Amino acid sequence: MTRLDSSLPPSEQSLADRLPMKRSRWGVVGLVLLGTSALAGLGKAAPDMVRAAEASDTACADAPLAARTGTRNDCEWKARAWLAVPKVVPWTRESALAMEQYLDYLKSARALRQASRVAPEAAKRDDAAARVRDAARTAPWSLARENGIETVDPRRGLPFELVAAGAYREATQLTGLDAESTKIAFDAALQLGELQTALAIADGRAEIEPEIATRAGALRCLLGEHKAGLELLDRVASRAGAGGRDRAAVARAACGGQVSGSRTDLDAEVVAALLLTESAPAPDIEGRFRGDERRAELTPIVAAWLMAHDRSTSQAVDAIAHLSRPLDAASMPREIETVSLLQQSTPLPVAIAPETHERAAERLAVMMTDLSSKPDKDRKSPPAEPVTSVSPDVVKARKNPTATLRQAARRLLAEAAIARATLGDHRAAQRDVERLLDLEDDVAAELLALRVAMVGGDLDRAKIHVAALARLTSPAEDTQGALDEALLALREARWEDAHALAKRAHTSAKGSAADEATWLLVMTSMRVGRPEEAPATPAAVRGEGATMTWGRLAALPEEQRRAVRAQLEPFGWVRGAEGARAAMYYAVGQAAGGTDVEVFLDSMFSPAFVSGSPGILFVLRARAEAARWRGDEVSAKGLGEVARSIQALANSPAKLVLARVAGLM
Repeated sequence: MTRLDSSLPPSEQSLADRLPMKRSRWGVVGLVLLGTSALAGLGKAAPDMVRAAEASDTACADAPLAARTGTRNDCEWKARAWLAVPKVVPWTRESALAMEQYLDYLKSARALRQASRVAPEAAKRDDAAARVRDAARTAPWSLARENGIETVDPRRGLPFELVAAGAYREATQLTGLDAESTKIAFDAALQLGELQTALAIADGRAEIEPEIATRAGALRCLLGEHKAGLELLDRVASRAGAGGRDRAAVARAACGGQVSGSRTDLDAEVVAALLLTESAPAPDIEGRFRGDERRAELTPIVAAWLMAHDRSTSQAVDAIAHLSRPLDAASMPREIETVSLLQQSTPLPVAIAPETHERAAERLAVMMTDLSSKPDKDRKSPPAEPVTSVSPDVVKARKNPTATLRQAARRLLAEAAIARATLGDHRAAQRDVERLLDLEDDVAAELLALRVAMVGGDLDRAKIHVAALARLTSPAEDTQGALDEALLALREARWEDAHALAKRAHTSAKGSAADEATWLLVMTSMRVGRPEEAPATPAAVRGEGATMTWGRLAALPEEQRRAVRAQLEPFGWVRGAEGARAAMYYAVGQAAGGTDVEVFLDSMFSPAFVSGSPGILFVLRARAEAARWRGDEVSAKGLGEVARSIQALANSPAKLVLARVAGLM
């Protein structure tokens, strides 16, 4: 090293040498102090940075809305950037790593929503669902929140998250589920038509959850596993609440278990909701049923009672008095396979033995013939007991026994026809309808005849009944006929005719018929290419602060529809529109036209959001019909095959009860 100042004295030279060294040391100390201060500041700020990471990610969740202006979603890196310092600060490292895992989970969940609703695509949805599952595997995480530490465990809600996005298969592969998650996963397996998978899911909770045990027990019985099914149902019957015991008792008897105990009110209701075959013991209704208005629609009790012994006309008139009200066109179920007339009086899953009803109706017809052969003075029914001890309905029935017998026979035949059609015996259902029309040809009978023909696929016969309705209906009743005629036109792909009929019905429909007419008009407006004529629906889309109809949404360019889909939430099931279920699926599905519509519908009508929804069979059938209207024959075929496999199981009244308890119908 060259000395710059060698002329200085030695003492001064050493001092000069030492000055730079002192300056250097003080600089280092200063830097250390400055760095320490900075680190202390960063360390103090580190917890806030962890919270800022979550806030930034929350802002990122709203980024898809920016798709309207074409900007790119690039905010995710910012959330991670906030964690850089907390991850190296010892006292925040653990919470920062937990937050990082949580952000990974949220990112996967957003990708799942994107692939199921915003840009629906089956492969991407399934891939995102697997990533959501993997991201949740290491939970729970302890996250630093505003008010301290909070434990987040997405595993508990994971089945809901997956099924809400339509990722049914992924949900069925989870294990160790809580009760609510088990129910969601069970329903997801039914949506796929995988009944054994549903049972495997239920096995883990059936020991302690009455609802799951009841449904699983009914399903095992339906599949022929009677011993295992009865064991589950017996456990429920021994410890569930009253409602649970009722359903389990119905399923147990349908599975072949003995119905024991006295005929209390509860027992009578259970028996009435069951298969009542000719071998079933006739319920004791003497002195009790006749005065019970609440059981006015429970025809199996009366049918079995009539068939058990020879009854006099006077006894029959008294017993059937509550069944003698005329059939009501407005209350006639539009989808006759989903609900019988019985269902209007009891919440229990019901089915009847149609043979018993048919033979009971024949016996009443014989009594009518006997009465008509008597002189006028003898045609009134002699009292079986004093007038003071019976209800007003019985008093009225005695005054006109012929009309009483006729209306009761019609109700029995209507129930038999519905049961036959539901069980797939369309020829026998048609015979029952013809006998019903022979007794009296009115609007209610023609509507039922039309619906039986539609269920059986006999469209030529359906047109005959449409023509008959045109002769019989008053302006007030025209709505019912117009709705049925519109559905017939849709079945035949007569789109303009269906649209005109839906318009006609929409102008006058009220109550549930108004919801049906609305959805039919929405669907037909889209199908004929005039979406501007589609009215707002009971579950209209909310966008840009105003109501947007499904028709208007379907007509938007895909980029704009995509932005609206980003805001949509599942609405599950809209009650009151049962007769227009396929129209609803078609209309909502048009919001995803050009993408994977079935993936979109899986998420919009997810069973995770549905309470009291129709059985899986009717969902599948309606989805298949909507797919045919779209021209998607591949989806229609796949959905139809699953529906037929379920329908094939319910081939008797007993199995129909079991299918309804299990949630298949």
